[in-house]
Amino acid sequence: MKFLRSKFLRPKFLRPRFLRSRRGVAAVAALLLILFLFRPGVYRLRNRIAITIGSALGRRVGLDSVRLRLLPRPGFDLEGLVIYDDPAFSAEPMIRAQEVSAAIRFRSLLRGRLEIATLSATEPSINLVRNDQGRWNLASLIERNAQIPAAPTGKPASERRPAFPYLEAGHARVNFKIGQTKKSYALMDADVALWQDSENSWAARIKAEPVRTDFNLTDTGLLQINATWQRARSLRLTPVQLTVQWQNGQLGQITKLLSGKDRGWRGGVSFTAKLSGTPEALQIESATAIEGFHRYDIVGSENVRLATGCSGQYNAVTSTLADLLCESPVSDGTLRLRGTFDLTAQLPNYDLTLEAEKVPLNSVVRLLRQAKKQIPGDLTASGLLNAEFRATRSVPEDGGATGASPVQQGGDARFSTTRHGLLTKWTGNGSATNVRLSSSAGNAGEDEVAFGTIPLALVSRTMVSRTHGGRRFAAGQARPTKEEKDAEPAETHLRIGPVALSMNASPPVNAGGWVSAAGYRFFLLGDMELKDLFRLENVLALPVTRPPAEGSAKLDVSVSGPWQGFAAPTILGTAQLRNVRAEMRGLNMPIEISSATMTL
Repeated sequence: MKFLRSKFLRPKFLRPRFLRSRRGVAAVAALLLILFLFRPGVYRLRNRIAITIGSALGRRVGLDSVRLRLLPRPGFDLEGLVIYDDPAFSAEPMIRAQEVSAAIRFRSLLRGRLEIATLSATEPSINLVRNDQGRWNLASLIERNAQIPAAPTGKPASERRPAFPYLEAGHARVNFKIGQTKKSYALMDADVALWQDSENSWAARIKAEPVRTDFNLTDTGLLQINATWQRARSLRLTPVQLTVQWQNGQLGQITKLLSGKDRGWRGGVSFTAKLSGTPEALQIESATAIEGFHRYDIVGSENVRLATGCSGQYNAVTSTLADLLCESPVSDGTLRLRGTFDLTAQLPNYDLTLEAEKVPLNSVVRLLRQAKKQIPGDLTASGLLNAEFRATRSVPEDGGATGASPVQQGGDARFSTTRHGLLTKWTGNGSATNVRLSSSAGNAGEDEVAFGTIPLALVSRTMVSRTHGGRRFAAGQARPTKEEKDAEPAETHLRIGPVALSMNASPPVNAGGWVSAAGYRFFLLGDMELKDLFRLENVLALPVTRPPAEGSAKLDVSVSGPWQGFAAPTILGTAQLRNVRAEMRGLNMPIEISSATMTL
């Protein structure tokens, strides 16, 4: 069997430079003589080899058979290696490998001891288990090894203590278990290495492809983790440095990996993170970028890049994330997320604030073109978005009494409710100022729609039914119409407007709507010239027929649709036509309509 070579560069201590020296040649000759003389008893060494490996790892080890190997480096070929797990975590083995190569230390044989220098496994199966107390079996292994006074893997020749072996595995499969349940997540084709770097520090690295066993995923990218940690009295005080890289992933495959569904988005994903400190005070810095973001059925040359950088401090003992700060530059503006997480409960507690500071609406339109079909390629926008939204959830002081109490202060939408003993609060408002949309949309001239200032408010899931009748409105803010109230969903959503929309010679009309996690709805109320109405439809890329016509209409219409499945928008409502003159295909004379009602 060929000796497994790791895809990683080996540390210097594994390079056999001394073999080219006279001392090395003499040592090899003596070793070969010893192995030849004692070869008849090699199979009786099976238990001794298992004990040697188990002592280094602090785990019970089993072997099926052992074969002596002299070249290219004296050692043993092991079959059926099983490294059992701590019974507190799992009755299933932690590591199982059918083929393993064990290289021995030459000097240990000359001293009458059997010492494993390198242990290389081919296609092993590795189980990482988290028990009901939230501890991982790997953490207990690290804690156990930190208490063993082993010499570093690359110990000097004068060192007489047994050295921690260099452990490596190629084409491994890493499984994850929560309690007794094996999860569908796994790492495939993994290259793994573990060694003791110095007297008081260890190092490990892994390079693998993340997969789900219940789906056929192909482009999830390559995950690489490098870690070092030092000896400490307990695991919570262990100094740790960890770097994570996730490169060359495809956004649709990654969303299916994490959520079980391909959400229909495409782009190249890259993620890097650095963690340093101790488990009870772990400083985290990360950067995420999506290159060429677009919907799966939109193909264009526009390269939209989404990027954010995050920092925070995580306490693995209390499962809390504090001082979270994520910032995403958007041209000259910034999107910012800050807050805290408490992950101890089944439903996490959190206090999060999302801020939009001077975000150009033209950047929003560029993103919209990659997310929504039929948006005109020359659609541009002017104006700035400034908003602040806050979401909090925490255990109430009364120990979980249920109830709901909407509050309105200074135009802010506030709400509190309880669910499973957790109190949820939503707060948010903002505005988009000096908003204008323009597009030629294939016309000879340019169409422009002026919105002015658009108010924004975050509305809770039950405020729709409780607050329209008795809610106080800020000065100058339009009161929602009956149609608007009936159209708002029961779930939490962002209310947009109402606002006066102006276009060319038509008088201003009332416009507004809402956006939620499930879908959207926008309405238009008022009188408008038909030519201006058709121009507005061109700018907004609405899929309606636009015959050559003149006249006016009193509108009470809405455009709505779900996000899921990228369904086309639905247009509903009525248009009361007045003094309409329209040209119809197949007729020599135009049609004149003094008044009519059109139902959409």
